[in-house]
Amino acid sequence: MPLDPADHLGRRYVGQPTLIRAADIEAYAAATDDNSVVYYGPDAVAPPMFHVRPLRDMLFAVMEDPALGLDMPRLVHAGHDVRLLRRIHPGEALVPRARLTGIDQKEKGVLVAATLQGWVEGALAVEAATRFFVRGQRLLAENGAHGVIPDLGWAPPEGEPKLQKSVQVKPDQSLRYAEASLDHNPIHLDPAAARAGGLPDVILHGLCTMALSGRALVAALLGQDSRGLRRLAVRWSRPVHNGQRLRVLGWPEARRCRFIVEDDEQRPVISQGIAEWA
Repeated sequence: MPLDPADHLGRRYVGQPTLIRAADIEAYAAATDDNSVVYYGPDAVAPPMFHVRPLRDMLFAVMEDPALGLDMPRLVHAGHDVRLLRRIHPGEALVPRARLTGIDQKEKGVLVAATLQGWVEGALAVEAATRFFVRGQRLLAENGAHGVIPDLGWAPPEGEPKLQKSVQVKPDQSLRYAEASLDHNPIHLDPAAARAGGLPDVILHGLCTMALSGRALVAALLGQDSRGLRRLAVRWSRPVHNGQRLRVLGWPEARRCRFIVEDDEQRPVISQGIAEWA
């Protein structure tokens, strides 16, 4: 039976406070092959994409909400736009929250949008607008968008890229990332589950592709010091597999860089990307 968007949009999810541990920060950095010194020691900060670990339950609360009934084996992450408002340190407690913001029924599937938030000491530390696409699923009676479907505001850059960075995805990357991020969706771990979802093999978490690309940009633009990064946003266009080599192509501007990411066959895996820094 089709859903009525009015009954679901604005639905809120609240999780339990999560203690940020130094070991978890270090594990996330290791799982994304990020050896920056800012993630270690008494003044350590969390990597830009670390928020996906303490907000993991909110992410899955939306995806697995029985009121929506999303077909998980056919669900892929479509886009993620994170704004880093406050540095996160070991020993702090993060309160996770989420809200369902939009549903867009398309002919080939349904797009679901949500906002994820992490609060530390009463202040908003991190906020992410995230989108999922479920291939072949129909939630609404008619095609069309309801609520807020975030847009990156991305315009194609002109000229040749001024920045090119190579990123090697390791053969066990999705396994290591699943442990560090707490995202054990079987399409990232089990070939049979991936094939059941219409994929040829396990795929890398989109958020891991985003973290690896962000690491390359931070190294090139900020000297491996991510503490100045304020925003990282992507729109994914193709799955990435373990063992592939990626190429990050960037067009830096003043405190901003538009970028794309290609796989080893020069096909875009991130078709729109934005990094902003202080």
